[in-house]
This record gives sequence, C-alpha cells and structure tokens, in this order.
Amino acid sequence: MIFYQDLVSIIQAKVQVDVIYTDLKKAFKSINHFLLMHKLENLGVINPMLSWLCTYITDKKRVKMHYYITDQIIVTSGVPQSSNLSPILFNIFINDLYNEFHYCKYLLFADDLKIYLNINTNNDCKKLQEDLKKFEAWCTHNQIKINISKCSKITFTKRKKPIVWKYTIYIIF
Repeated sequence: MIFYQDLVSIIQAKVQVDVIYTDLKKAFKSINHFLLMHKLENLGVINPMLSWLCTYITDKKRVKMHYYITDQIIVTSGVPQSSNLSPILFNIFINDLYNEFHYCKYLLFADDLKIYLNINTNNDCKKLQEDLKKFEAWCTHNQIKINISKCSKITFTKRKKPIVWKYTIYIIF
C-alpha cells in the first residue's frame, strides 16, 4: 500500500520513478549459520539463548516418511523449514540491509525486494545504481545470491521523454 501511494503521488506530479525488483535466491536455505550467530550476538543475544539457537539451526537433521527415517545429515546453512522461528531468524539476518540504501526507498517482503527512486536527472539514476551496488555488496558479504532471472526494472512516468538508464546487478537490465 505504501509503495502504491508513493507511486500515485509521484506519477500525478509528472515525475518519473524507476523501480528495481529483486529476488534473493533460495534465501531461507542459504543463510550462513556463522553470520546469523554473529548478527544475533551483535543484537545482544547471549548464552544460553545464543547456544540454544545455534544448536537449533545446526543440529543434525533427519527426515521421516511413513516408517522410513533417513540417516542424519549436518546442516551447514539455512533456517529450518516449516518452523515458526524461521521467518524471525531470516528477518534478523536481513535486518541490516536497510543500512545499504542511502538514496532509494525500498520495500521488502520475505526475499523479494523493491528498490525505487524518483528520477529527475541522470544523477538520480547514478544514485539508484550506487544503492544497487551496495545491495549487491551486502549480498556478497552475507553469502546470499541474487536470483537474476527474477530481477527486473520498471519505469513509471507520464513524461513524454523518460530518462532511460541501464542499471546493473551482475547484468544489465
């Protein structure tokens, strides 16, 4: 709703807005346990809770189907699927992402991120690109991959001659 309110007011003002839609590839499955524990520690989570969470996400796992139980495997990344705690741990993991956006507005829902900015000049396009590069660097540092096939750019405007810019995250789009 916030995005659409912003979008309507921007378009009514005959301003251009460029929106980059991104998707984090297998985000819940690829969370690095060490990085998550470090982020929890930085947020003030201490033992015994920190140790319990570490055991919870890194404990050996097995699958049971009917009467068959698999061998145990050691899980090295990701948060447990179908757990009430998983979305919370994921949100904690990406909680510092907002620090990367100095110019753009953004909306995040699970692993889908919308980054957008009013575009009045080429300099605004450069600002959006700068925030995209910071997002890309955050993903690299946090060992999260961007699902390029699900990324796109949409320009919303009533202008007769919109400003055209080729933004990049690993590829141009």
